[in-house]
Amino acid sequence: MKTKIAILLSLMTVSLAYSQEKLTPLKVPASPASSVLGLQPTVVLTPKSYDALETALYSNFLGDNGVSVPDDFALEFTPYWTKDHGLTIYDYLYAKSLGEQLKRNTSFSVATTQNLVLNDSVNSTAIALGVRTSLYFPNKSDKQAVDSRLSELRAGQRTISAIGAQVTPFAFTDASFEDFWGHSKMHIESFLKKEYPNLTTEETNQFLKDLFEKGKEMGYNSGDNDTFLAAFINTIDEKLNGNQLYVEFEDYIKNRYGLTLDIAYANMISFPTNDFEYSILPKQAIWVTPAYKFKDEFDFLKVLAIVRYEWYDTDYYARYFENTQFYSNNLDYGLSAIGEFNKFSIQLELIGRSSSAEIPSGFDAQNNPLFRKVSDSDFQYIATFSYNLTEQINLSYSLGNRFGPVANDQNTLVSLLGLNFGFGAPSKKDLGLVQFKGE
Repeated sequence: MKTKIAILLSLMTVSLAYSQEKLTPLKVPASPASSVLGLQPTVVLTPKSYDALETALYSNFLGDNGVSVPDDFALEFTPYWTKDHGLTIYDYLYAKSLGEQLKRNTSFSVATTQNLVLNDSVNSTAIALGVRTSLYFPNKSDKQAVDSRLSELRAGQRTISAIGAQVTPFAFTDASFEDFWGHSKMHIESFLKKEYPNLTTEETNQFLKDLFEKGKEMGYNSGDNDTFLAAFINTIDEKLNGNQLYVEFEDYIKNRYGLTLDIAYANMISFPTNDFEYSILPKQAIWVTPAYKFKDEFDFLKVLAIVRYEWYDTDYYARYFENTQFYSNNLDYGLSAIGEFNKFSIQLELIGRSSSAEIPSGFDAQNNPLFRKVSDSDFQYIATFSYNLTEQINLSYSLGNRFGPVANDQNTLVSLLGLNFGFGAPSKKDLGLVQFKGE
């Protein structure tokens, strides 16, 4: 156990030490592989962040030995984000084609457990493999919002650069502040009219008046004005709302509204004898998950619908789960709502299940086997609470009532802790966004 704790702390330390400021904070862990393996009880797969690599550790508080360091592990890998592709912020937000979106968003996942119980007594090993992709459908108003914010940021950047180029040489002459201001005012007014044509004459005059009053208080010193010049340029940027516009744009990118469609497939590989040479593929599943993120006063809210179809190798379950009722397929369907509040989020999931199978019912007069259809229904409700310790480390806890499992189907209480690490997401520096902040 000490070794596992050391590994956990090492992962957290590395992520904290080397993470850059990311555009997409890590979300609640939800990979196809961990879901089909049963490590995470939720059915809904929330759209993942743009991390090249995500790892998740799970600990069931209701285990036989009480609270323990996680024994179950999941990993999700997105090949595209393993290197910098030289994307601009606009390219990042809007892929040029469907193929480009699929290439960027396709991820592969693997999960493993050594706690798959067979016949209520024998622990065996199982591995799950999954693949998923997501498609974002930008709408006209979304593009208009991005274009408007980028236009404002670029106008501010051009204005600050142009003004700095004009006033810097003059600040290092023997001229007085009044001479410096007379020279600067002419250029500042010209650039404002060029880059901000919607400013009225009154607004421009007030801008210049306020800048003059603040400039007099900055300690102009003829011939030695490094400190003064930095403060003067920074004041212009503040009056143009440069930092505020940057923060608003950053927030918009992290919370883009609109429709996303997530599609996934996963299978489970069981090693019932714990021998690598002998394996069975007893379970497979596909997901279709449309999600919609609201805007304005409801920008904290995301609603997801889910359809998941699972199918099983009935011979495997008949052999290794004796005296247990099982079905050849399940159809899961339902809704989920996510509320995101800064670093904290809560997800509520309400899912129905329809199960069906054909079972032997005897033989006809010609001794041909007969089958009859059986069906059942079930319901699951789970709440997941999540907190981002950093933008790349996410701690989550799930509590609720899950579908009855194949083994010990009375054990439906969910109490699960998950710790998720993300590595390799594109940073603001990768996309050139920091240039608007002057970093």
